[in-house]
Amino acid sequence: MLRNLKGKLKLMAAAPLRPRQQVLRQVEYAGARFLVLANEDVGWRLIVHGHYEPLEWRCLQEFISPTDVCVDVGANIGLYTILLARKAHLGRVIAFEPLPLYRAMLDLNACLNGTGNIEIQASVVADSTGQQEFSVSVDGAYSSIRPTARKPEARRIMVPSVTLDDAFAVTRQRIDIMKVDVEGAELLVLRGARTLLSDPELRPRALLLELEASNEAAYSYQPDDVVAFMAQLNYGVHSLGRSGVLRGYRPERLVETVLFLAE
Repeated sequence: MLRNLKGKLKLMAAAPLRPRQQVLRQVEYAGARFLVLANEDVGWRLIVHGHYEPLEWRCLQEFISPTDVCVDVGANIGLYTILLARKAHLGRVIAFEPLPLYRAMLDLNACLNGTGNIEIQASVVADSTGQQEFSVSVDGAYSSIRPTARKPEARRIMVPSVTLDDAFAVTRQRIDIMKVDVEGAELLVLRGARTLLSDPELRPRALLLELEASNEAAYSYQPDDVVAFMAQLNYGVHSLGRSGVLRGYRPERLVETVLFLAE
């Protein structure tokens, strides 16, 4: 026990001190380079641990083909956007990020990696198109339409909103892969994509989505409601494990990232 404690103290002493103000750092992850904010959780984990959600990315990338069209809802600095763009290098990625700072960082990260197959949209994705009040967290990754109290709220702003059905209504764009990380607003995103998700010719074959009870409580629903909604559209839910993708999910877990696969 004493040896473990000494090991932890040694690791803590070797780790850099986390800054309180916005500080940019460059890191490498999964063969790509990223500019990150060292004072925020995503950046700090990449700096200290050298990875962020490695299990999620490892499982998702098994379903991506070079020519795929991917959608990243809640792109933040573009971690998944860049990795998707590199994997689907003959296809393209449409990234939705409502906050200007993170759109700018996403654009910088795209330039840093030479990924020219990314389209950045400035809207929040929801269940209606128009204008939407948006809660900006002190850590951008925790921002959402409604405050979830996981991090303090810095301010509220008005942002353009769009449903995925409206976003792709004219082009009838086929979507192959979708990642959704919107801090509790996942069911709003899915409800606004019902037509897309119901069309066998257009709907994604795989969706990576976080089920977190505490976030979703702010929107008055629970993870089971998401699973039931997707089941109506003939999507099966799968847990992510070190051995790969497993059928079903564990409702007793308060936080779990899952894959919905078209059946």
